[in-house]
Amino acid sequence: ANPNLLAAMYWGQAKKTIDLRPDEAVLAGLIEPPAILVVFSDMECLECKMFEAFLGEEVEPLFGDRLCVVYKHYPLCNRCNPYFESNMYAHSCEAAYALEAARLQGGNELFHRMRDEILARSDAMGSIDYCALAALLNMDVERFIKDMQSDAVHNRVAEDINLGHQLGVEQTPTIFLN
Repeated sequence: ANPNLLAAMYWGQAKKTIDLRPDEAVLAGLIEPPAILVVFSDMECLECKMFEAFLGEEVEPLFGDRLCVVYKHYPLCNRCNPYFESNMYAHSCEAAYALEAARLQGGNELFHRMRDEILARSDAMGSIDYCALAALLNMDVERFIKDMQSDAVHNRVAEDINLGHQLGVEQTPTIFLN
């Protein structure tokens, strides 16, 4: 990628405000000065998985501890995303719910550990046993199952989807820097 072209594209875009939730703001507050990368992602999306690798291998080493990555859900599946017309990634809604159920039990740390486990199995999303992953991560499995089905989890995913729609997200990954 041409760095000058990327810089021109970045500076040429209209600025958008993305309010962070309290748990995301706490994460961002750990960094001085904060460089915040908001990523709208779908756990089943191949491009998202490739971006995740690029982020870890190329971007994060450049920023070190000055970069905070905040993940937002934008499943490309009309079962939970009313702005998407098909079930392109039929298992992405369930993956988003699993991530948020993990966050309810263990905050951002458990969210990211669950994210890593799902990404490691993303080639076979339809066969992921989320209860087994919860047990592997020493979670309360019964609570995890209830949380995955809860209004709190479904509403959090819906909030991300609605925010993404308001910001013009149509595909994943879509990223916003600062």
